[in-house]
Amino acid sequence: MGQSVQVSDLVVIDFHTKHLTPEIQEWKERTSVPFAASCARQIWYGTEEDFEDFPYPPNREAVKILKGAEAYSALLRVQSGFESSRLGETHVKSQFDEGWRCFNDEDPDKAEGYQRLIGMMREDVNFIRNDIAAAFRYQRHETSARDISGQKKGDQLLVIGSMSKAGVSVLTEGIIRVSENRQKNNDHFLRVTHPDLEVFRSLRNGLLEMKQRGKLRTNIEFVEFDMIGKLMEVSDRVYVDIAMGSDPENEAQIIAAWRDRTRRDNTLTHMRGDPHKRALSTPLWAEAGLDNYISPEDIRHDMADRATTNRKVLENADVAFDMCGQLRLAGRKPMNCIVQKDDFTLTVSGQETPPETEPA
Repeated sequence: MGQSVQVSDLVVIDFHTKHLTPEIQEWKERTSVPFAASCARQIWYGTEEDFEDFPYPPNREAVKILKGAEAYSALLRVQSGFESSRLGETHVKSQFDEGWRCFNDEDPDKAEGYQRLIGMMREDVNFIRNDIAAAFRYQRHETSARDISGQKKGDQLLVIGSMSKAGVSVLTEGIIRVSENRQKNNDHFLRVTHPDLEVFRSLRNGLLEMKQRGKLRTNIEFVEFDMIGKLMEVSDRVYVDIAMGSDPENEAQIIAAWRDRTRRDNTLTHMRGDPHKRALSTPLWAEAGLDNYISPEDIRHDMADRATTNRKVLENADVAFDMCGQLRLAGRKPMNCIVQKDDFTLTVSGQETPPETEPA
């Protein structure tokens, strides 16, 4: 059994993959340390003894070295996904988990010494994500459209989609993908249409190809646009991805079909404004006076609100990562010590956060 690695022993080596020299690669294979690696970034961690003979690249400053509580906090940040280009995503965490599995398979005796440390990190990441950063919401156009439309599991969806020069529109693909996450195990929730028959056929072919390649997983029913009146009745959530002002005649038909429906518990969400006027609504839509209607401006306002909240959440999480490192170094359990106040200020069981690290 390997010696148990403590926070005080921990060292993290962090550098861009372009600095991964043959000498460093050979050292890693010889030394055997756990890691999280991608095409852009290498994060290896171990003890000071492990890294005593680390062969630094010619540009030594390109390698970041962290120790003790700072190293522990850095690994928490990596696992949380809050360092990703898309905040909160799980891709980096998957790389971390895959690196740990490889290390555990290749050197199980040495890995035994890291089991307690890995368990602590997972516990602290879950604590920060679920308690400290619970208010974090993905800031994405389609996610806002899905959420403020009131979409819930079991809903029937209609997407009036569109095509771009590159294929299926990004917003059409996006609303389907985020809805798949909400409608998990609900295999027959989606209908797609478009007023132009040629575009409709291209849209159908494009989405079927994406499904064949595994980019989409749900079953899609393609319905011709002359059924729009019935579609408005049977759909709980309707999403329109046609640029406002691009097809006034058919846009008017969509508005009329929504007005003529008999039910009043469904919602209509227009995801795309006039591209020539800062993506704002055209008079046709702005003056339509529709009930249960969500405009492009509503989506933008929701995204702005998310950005404001997320900044506060991430500031708080950043303080929490550092606190966790210090608390674990002192042998204390963060979830028993860190308290979150209503104003997003963190305290440590009766001890105020030092002023220089308090979030603004």
